[in-house]
Amino acid sequence: MSSRPGPILDFEIAKLASAFGVLISLMGVFLKSPALVILGLLGWLVGVYALSQHYGKREIFDYAIYAGIAGMLAGVVAAVAIVGSLFGGAGVFSFLIGLLVFWVFMVIAARYLKRHIDALKAESPSEALERAGRYIYVGSFLSIVIVGLLIALVGFVFLIIGILELRPPAQASP
Repeated sequence: MSSRPGPILDFEIAKLASAFGVLISLMGVFLKSPALVILGLLGWLVGVYALSQHYGKREIFDYAIYAGIAGMLAGVVAAVAIVGSLFGGAGVFSFLIGLLVFWVFMVIAARYLKRHIDALKAESPSEALERAGRYIYVGSFLSIVIVGLLIALVGFVFLIIGILELRPPAQASP
């Protein structure tokens, strides 16, 4: 007789881990600290994993993992493009190709992040989550123009708010 272990974190702690993970990652982006970005990403993923256990929906975590991987690839591509153009003698054309590949990975990451948000929203409807998914996704497409990054930033703020507004799953009555 095997019993499945319960969620790794209490529901409220999982919400806080997810929200603070997003916040720490954003701080890492603004402070240009890859270590903070990775630390925040890990905190967010631990919280999301626990939330997916509470809701019993594996896709909440799966989409978050896909978004995280695509986002990390986007960061690596951006770093290589910048370092290559500044120190490696790569030309402007190589830099522009690197930015295009970066943009593609950002759009892919935003698409999976929107799916993750939609899966969360299905379990705990929230206007903040609705706006977060929309703004992050639209912002990723418009990130070629700087205003898209600002739209995505607003989306991440709504994501933090939406995570903190999540309600625990309904308990089945005996």
